[in-house]
Amino acid sequence: MLALYHRRWQGKNLGPKDVVLSPAELTQLQALSRRHPGAPAAPGQSARCELQYERHGTLCYRAFLDQRPGVRRDRIQDGSMPFDRALGHCLKQERYRDAERIFRWRWEETPSG
Repeated sequence: MLALYHRRWQGKNLGPKDVVLSPAELTQLQALSRRHPGAPAAPGQSARCELQYERHGTLCYRAFLDQRPGVRRDRIQDGSMPFDRALGHCLKQERYRDAERIFRWRWEETPSG
């Protein structure tokens, strides 16, 4: 799979219309907000930060790194939205509609050694 990182597949270079996407997701992120605004530092006084917060549920951060231009396509979603739906939203963009092939590459698939 490391060959995809170098834009090669089955011993051949990828073409200009081939896309390599590297997905990542952070699930179960707590959406929090402070109940009261903090106070910035002033001469002779430290900054003050409110410790109480309100919970606003759980979110999921999903990102897709397009390795050719180095562009990140990301989305913050309700934690219950499936990964396939987030990927579908990414693939609706013009660059991906015109792609000949789309490869998925993940760091976890890189062999250790």
